Amino acid sequence: MRKIRNEVIIAAVLFCFIQLISSDIMSRDYGKHFTECIKRIVVKNRKTPLDLVGKQVEFYCKSIEQFRTSHERDFPGKRLTKEESDWAYGLVEKGEELRVKRQASSGHRRQEYRTLSDQQRLKYHAAIQALKGRIIGNSTQYDILARVHTGITQITAHGGCNFLGWHRVYLNMYESALQLVDPSVTLPYWDSTLDNYMPKDDQENSIIWADDFLGTPHGVVVTGFAANWTSDRFGPLTRNVGRAQGAALMSDEEIRGVINKTRMHEICGDNSQIEFDLEFIHGPPHIYIDGQMGNIESAAYEPAFYMHHAFIDLIWELFRENSLKNGVDVENDYPAEGFGDLFHHGDRAMGLGNRTIKDGLKNREIKGRYFYAPRPTCTLTGRQCPGKYLKCVSIDGRPKCISKTIKEVEEERLRPPTPPPTLPPLQCPKPNYPHDPHKEQRAIQNTFCTNGKSDTDEWVYLPVQILTARAPDYSGYNSYNVKNGHTDTSSDLYNPKSYSQLSTYLRPGRPKTFNKCHTENGTAGQIFIQSDGLNYEGTYKDFAIVDNRLAISVSITYVAIKDPEKTVTSPAQQYKYSDVLLSAFDSCGRLCRANCLVPGKSPPTYRPCTGALRVTPEALQGKFYGKDYGGASENIWDFRRERSCPQYKTDQIFVSFYCDYSNRWPWILSDTPVESQASPFLNPAPVVPAEPTLKECPKPQPWDNFGNCLIESTDCNARCTSTQIHKCIGTCDEYYWCAKGREGVTMCKYGQRFDYVNGKPQCVPATVADCPGSFDRRKRYLARLALTRGRNRGRAAGRRWK
Repeated sequence: MRKIRNEVIIAAVLFCFIQLISSDIMSRDYGKHFTECIKRIVVKNRKTPLDLVGKQVEFYCKSIEQFRTSHERDFPGKRLTKEESDWAYGLVEKGEELRVKRQASSGHRRQEYRTLSDQQRLKYHAAIQALKGRIIGNSTQYDILARVHTGITQITAHGGCNFLGWHRVYLNMYESALQLVDPSVTLPYWDSTLDNYMPKDDQENSIIWADDFLGTPHGVVVTGFAANWTSDRFGPLTRNVGRAQGAALMSDEEIRGVINKTRMHEICGDNSQIEFDLEFIHGPPHIYIDGQMGNIESAAYEPAFYMHHAFIDLIWELFRENSLKNGVDVENDYPAEGFGDLFHHGDRAMGLGNRTIKDGLKNREIKGRYFYAPRPTCTLTGRQCPGKYLKCVSIDGRPKCISKTIKEVEEERLRPPTPPPTLPPLQCPKPNYPHDPHKEQRAIQNTFCTNGKSDTDEWVYLPVQILTARAPDYSGYNSYNVKNGHTDTSSDLYNPKSYSQLSTYLRPGRPKTFNKCHTENGTAGQIFIQSDGLNYEGTYKDFAIVDNRLAISVSITYVAIKDPEKTVTSPAQQYKYSDVLLSAFDSCGRLCRANCLVPGKSPPTYRPCTGALRVTPEALQGKFYGKDYGGASENIWDFRRERSCPQYKTDQIFVSFYCDYSNRWPWILSDTPVESQASPFLNPAPVVPAEPTLKECPKPQPWDNFGNCLIESTDCNARCTSTQIHKCIGTCDEYYWCAKGREGVTMCKYGQRFDYVNGKPQCVPATVADCPGSFDRRKRYLARLALTRGRNRGRAAGRRWK
């Protein structure tokens, strides 16, 4: 029995040892759907950073991951109630009734937002405000419709060919809701190319962000028809409009690439080339507006969302018209294979009304409901763009309508009417404002909303280190070496090309950037850092200021994540940790690669990692994060040792991003085929062997009458060379352990069961219902043990008597 007692002590020590060596913060995988999406683009499509903008790829794959796993991040108020659901999905039939009544006409005319008359625009705004003011249950009608556009409600809306048909029906629902308020209202579309071709310093001053249009472009929206809006799940309506965040708008070239295709499988699904995939192309305007629009699950809370998707629907309709001209039956062109995952199979229910996914291609979804006015254009002769908020300019020698700026419109309103002058020759547009070098440092407003609660106290701050190599297109520093009294202007003082040894380490590539990106020639630049919850809903974004001049520079910033102490991942077992994906990118959409701290290394060492983390509450004791910005700062700066020069502690920074402008993707795809890993455009990663087959192996127990403990192992005859703990199969409270050549089977205490908590083997409280039969078994074992002890004592007494 002393042996059994020793084995129990060893097992208890092993439990303590395992808990001590387990990480408080650790790297994890990206997520199944994100990884599959990256493989489709990088491996199957064989796309490199020279072909696609990294931020656009990351946003596309991250959106699919968020939609597919939305049900794992459930919380009160996320799902529609029956009353809310009946109203929302009833709009599908309401729209059908309106279509039948209008069969004699071609339906309502959807036109570009800025070509609406002032009266039409005011009526459109008033109808939206009415939806925001009408209450059903505990939500407004507008918010109920926005909640329909979530993965927990509609898993087929993203990540496959149903993206197009689903959003067409969804827009019809939204338009029907507006027309129940005012039958004369029609959903307009936002042609973002009209802003894309404005001078880059004018785009954030487009008339579309005026008070009598969409309103506030930066920060919490306090002007316009959506002023001071707040939502039931995502806090105050917020925007961070602009290209400085690594974003862009749509281009005519992208649109022509889609329209010129003729078959649906060419613009969606697994077999399309990603640059012609309409779902992929639609992403950058989401990033450009940011705020709620920057997260695919909250995007529908932003009024611009519906106008943006109306433009995507217009592009799809132009594609269908071209397909018809080429003899394609567009109503039956849904791909038979390669349509995405099984949720996008054409015969499955769409989830909106009684429609199947294939029904999204039927002409009835558009015929008699609406038609699209042509996109605004102008000509060399008249050069008049429709409406008073657009103007005609020359882009590469071709006439093009672009948006007027707020300043231009205000000046025209103050100017007395005069007869139109003789039109001058076409000229390229010039900025209305001098470039503001501080524009790139404009603050980013976050909603601090997570799982339906908007509160800064729900978040904690992680310090992040940013290492930035000099951008390959930077040439703005005019300080030079002087040799023998002559200035060498071939390259500036800090250019790594001036130094042979340094240039061998720093060899930037030429990854693709968004068009008109803000690569500035000033001395200060920005690297954006973003966190996206994997087991919670919530996004946070900020930036670090970096020195553009230097061959390589270092900066520190802080990124917020949901407080792991407040992240309950399982209501039944109350596990607490925050799973989060961190990413970093520059203002041109070029991605940085993540590196994580190697535990126990001195000096601190970083190795490539995914950037996806699991953060536990214990990381607070390890000072890897702070409850607020102040606490996080104190963790990495030692003010106490020497106040005149605070000491910098890198061992408290778990993640470091390196922005090296490489021609390799930053993602680590450890299970990518070997032949694909050999490509010079993939991040090298170790080849992971196939997972071994597990067997059921019997382990002897110290009590024979209860049989053996079965555990899962790859080799039943393998010797124990390292610490191992395994749960006995088919039992509730028994586990097998081995260490240093010794092994045994142990039971948890009475009233406990064996389980893994945050990956740690533990005995946790249990009830009889949790472990039926096990507690009775424990009683029998204790009784047998007492009997054995009694017999042994009797035999020992007999020997002493003799």
